[in-house]
Amino acid sequence: MKRLLSITLLVTFLAALTPAVAYAGPLAQGGGEGATDGIGSVIGTLGLYAAMMAVLAIGAEVLIDAIRPIFGLKRKTSASEALEDMKQWLPGTLEELGVDAPTQQKLDEQIETLKEVTTQFEDNAEKVRRTVHEQLPNILKDLAIHSLDDTLDKHWPKLEKRLQAIAPDLDAVDVKAWLEATLTRLREENVAELAVHLQSITTLLDTVREQNNKLQGPLLKFWRWLRGSLVNVGDTIEAQEKIPQRLRGVLTTLCRIPAYLEYSIAWLRNKLPDGDTLRERIDNLGKYKPFDPLLTLEEAAKRILEEDVAVKDHEKSRIAWLRILSGIVGIALAATMQVDSLQLLEPVLGGAANTFRPPHEAGQTVEWYTFETIIEQESGDLDPTLGLPGMLGTATAALLGLSPGIVLSGLGAAAGSGFWHDQLDKLRKAKRVVTQVEAMSG
Repeated sequence: MKRLLSITLLVTFLAALTPAVAYAGPLAQGGGEGATDGIGSVIGTLGLYAAMMAVLAIGAEVLIDAIRPIFGLKRKTSASEALEDMKQWLPGTLEELGVDAPTQQKLDEQIETLKEVTTQFEDNAEKVRRTVHEQLPNILKDLAIHSLDDTLDKHWPKLEKRLQAIAPDLDAVDVKAWLEATLTRLREENVAELAVHLQSITTLLDTVREQNNKLQGPLLKFWRWLRGSLVNVGDTIEAQEKIPQRLRGVLTTLCRIPAYLEYSIAWLRNKLPDGDTLRERIDNLGKYKPFDPLLTLEEAAKRILEEDVAVKDHEKSRIAWLRILSGIVGIALAATMQVDSLQLLEPVLGGAANTFRPPHEAGQTVEWYTFETIIEQESGDLDPTLGLPGMLGTATAALLGLSPGIVLSGLGAAAGSGFWHDQLDKLRKAKRVVTQVEAMSG
């Protein structure tokens, strides 16, 4: 969705810029005697332009830093970064903890056998496995200091109660038999140390996921508050039996439109929240999904990689939105300050710059073309029947009414002050070369 929106915005700008490009002419060519002085003048003009654009870019950066939090465009922490930063607070390495390859292999084999046991639960198999996985690390830790019977007596009633909550008619005897066989096989191994290590990683990554989910701007927070409030209002209306049933249905549907809209976007992005029913998934929209417990090192490596990939995708999206925001802010700032690139570069462009001005009589005040006037001359008027590109360009021109030079200034400011400072350095070097040539020729 974001990529589609970015492409649409790009097409809009290209459609709006096309008439301006059609009216542009070639750069003015200098030569003859005084060519060196002409080059120095061009470099001076470009230097002044680069300095102006650097100032404009700094202003754009200040404004972007001020409004960026509103949109929640903050960088998220990746799983690998969190593990690297917090490794001193995690339990020691597996070698230091005395966990060897056979121990890990036995645990992996027992986890695989759980899948076979839970196949009988059909649709609830995944929930049963997840419930057992959540409880297993604590069970393995207690196995190191308690007997097998004491460990089962302590943890099985809680686990059985959770399994019955999933489906009251489930027969959990096979799960208990699997758990007892697993603990019997792993009783003499250092699985407690492995469980502590993996549980610490799980807790850390769960905290990272929760904190990343909180990096939301005020606009998104307000939207989700509004969506949740409207859903509650819809539920209240639905419970009012005094209201006619048809009217209740209409009002309830209207109140749930924002929730359905966000749900559709989540579906398109393949990021639907957990839930057995549509209502449960709607209630979980925007909530962070707890990080499922890690049971094996192979699973840990896979899940950490998945978390890193998700954060990298978010970072790419964040940078794309920042660039769009930079362009919008840059153009708005250039329009406010009336910084027109074509006007500033008129000494360099020469007669080519005048192609961006309408015809005028001697002594008449000359105004620069705006996109609106260019399109009006191209099409006769702002005709909405020009097709999709024409409609997009016409709408942009009618709404903005900006000259091509101002738009170019705004887009140039979006490149950042660092870019223009680099151009100034290059122009200074070129100026020194010109000075040396003049000294040698003199």
